[in-house]
Amino acid sequence: MSYQERYKNNIWKYYLASILGGFAFFYNAIDTLYYRHWGLSFEQVGWLLGASMATSLILEIPTGAFADLYGKKKSILIASLFNLLGISCLAFGSSFPIFLLGFVFWGVSTAFNSGAGNAWLYDSLKATGDEKTLTKHLGRLSSAFISVDILSSVIAPLLFALNVRLPYFVSFIAMIVVILIQASMFEKVIKSVVSEWGLIKENFYQMRDSLGLVKNNRFFIWLTAMGLILFASNKAISEIVSGPFLTTVAGYSIPTLS
Repeated sequence: MSYQERYKNNIWKYYLASILGGFAFFYNAIDTLYYRHWGLSFEQVGWLLGASMATSLILEIPTGAFADLYGKKKSILIASLFNLLGISCLAFGSSFPIFLLGFVFWGVSTAFNSGAGNAWLYDSLKATGDEKTLTKHLGRLSSAFISVDILSSVIAPLLFALNVRLPYFVSFIAMIVVILIQASMFEKVIKSVVSEWGLIKENFYQMRDSLGLVKNNRFFIWLTAMGLILFASNKAISEIVSGPFLTTVAGYSIPTLS
């Protein structure tokens, strides 16, 4: 089979992995309720989220260099493996330290996956001469993921009502299948002429220059500030207020919440 045909086969595998990737986030609708079930305070929930984001931020540059050096496929597979480890900590753990470890694993996963997935899709399309259809495929892939996410919002609370761990077990199994699909996908790695340290410095300089552009542009500063405010408020509502308020204060049952 030619390289072009193997890259072409990547496309339908992307769609399958995207659909199953939605199932890998099956816990989204009940995650805070799950932490509260195990006695975590809202402050501890905040620490979990902060640990994941801080880990992702710290590793953003070296993981970007890793993808350039060793290929997007390896970077995405590592991301998925750490995602599976994170789900494992939540699915089988019951204490704050274990959950914290899981969120650190998720931060590592986010850093390794950042940008690599779209870049790998672009490479696959470019190999078949269809790189101009990238935006169309990204839209379809996003729709497939969101459709499953909507489905999980209905089903996950019902499973949670039966057994609090069930949504995480669904995520765990789905992530294993995603990893198997990603492992079967093709990528021809072109050896970079730049050294490992050189690529890390290059990624650092790109980030530094980008921050410099933001700092010297009032519109970008406003956009960044608004983004931070909206992100923080959305996290506060979705992670702390929504589920616990509706179940504890408003008195809705978990099945009714779904």
